Amino acid sequence: MQATKLLRNLCAGEVANKNSFVEHNGIGTVLTVLRSAALLSDPDFGIIRLSLQVLANVSLAGAEHQQAIWLKLFTNEFFILASIRSLETSDPLCMILYTCCDGKPGLAIELCRDPGLPIVAGIIRTVASDVVDLLLSNDLTNVILSLLHDLEPPAIIRKTLKDSENGELNLGSTKLCPYKGFRRDLVAIIGNCAYRRKNVQDEIRQKSGILLLLQQRVTNDDNPYLREWGIWSLRNLLEGNAENQQIVADLQLQGSVDMPELARLGLKVEVDQNTHRAKLVISQEATQSLSSKLFLAILV
Repeated sequence: MQATKLLRNLCAGEVANKNSFVEHNGIGTVLTVLRSAALLSDPDFGIIRLSLQVLANVSLAGAEHQQAIWLKLFTNEFFILASIRSLETSDPLCMILYTCCDGKPGLAIELCRDPGLPIVAGIIRTVASDVVDLLLSNDLTNVILSLLHDLEPPAIIRKTLKDSENGELNLGSTKLCPYKGFRRDLVAIIGNCAYRRKNVQDEIRQKSGILLLLQQRVTNDDNPYLREWGIWSLRNLLEGNAENQQIVADLQLQGSVDMPELARLGLKVEVDQNTHRAKLVISQEATQSLSSKLFLAILV
């Protein structure tokens, strides 16, 4: 650790030190250290950060030094380093990539195409993950659920509730979306935050948010792709969480709503009173129409 700090500081100023570093295969030596630290089951972030800072300082010496680093690390080594989920290692890595590509369109294009694109994707995932964790630590889940709960239910859900046997059922808030797609954006945030985060999955359950999210799996003219985001959110909410899965399994279907798309086909959804499962049936009007057509066909 101390030797790496000394090397970093020596390469921070004098160009002669940077030249000597490259001439004596310093890049290869640091690369060996990086490989050893990065491939551990528990990566040594401190050593990785210091080693990358050494290379970042050397890269500032000019195009020749940048090319030497690029040839040694692109693509496999950069990819391994970009796969480490840590901002303290991502920052110096980004500095190296930027310095090497700055003013060199060819390298920038190489980085943004196969096989360089996974490097960029790894860095983006690291930054995004850290930002999400920071927001979650500041009660993001509770804020988003509260905003979603304050909105009036989607139109198709409101119709179902009004048509239910309980005519006095509370429809909740009547707040409208402040802009087109607002509800969808809230559901998308929740779904992404719940992805492989059991603490978020549990928090949503504990705040009675499962049923609220189930209500979002519908089409809505004011929120394009709401149904798709609702399905994605529910998938992430249930993945690997037995408690959440049990809550959904215990729900019973209480009723159905008329769907224009099915009605045009002469179909409707009914609920089996014994199993409480939905079933698709032909409407009486469609049956009568079909019978009339068959009768006329026989006469002809």
